[in-house]
Amino acid sequence: MTITNTVSVSEARANFTKIGRQVSETRKPVTVFKGSTPYLVISPAPIAEAPNAETLEAFSDLENMRKDPACKPHESEGELFAALGL
Repeated sequence: MTITNTVSVSEARANFTKIGRQVSETRKPVTVFKGSTPYLVISPAPIAEAPNAETLEAFSDLENMRKDPACKPHESEGELFAALGL
């Protein structure tokens, strides 16, 4: 079944899985109408961008901290804030 770019509420309810799959695959939203009024839009989730160098470095640092036995986690948020001087 091919879903158009507009459907009724009853069509959306009956075919939600198919509509969701089509929206995900085509990256085109589908507007759901209640009567003659647009009621909601089913749209694809944003595609995540590749992490930048700063993010990759932060993850690498985090992994190194996890491997370091001398690096102990903070026991509470108060202890963390105190260590940060807040």
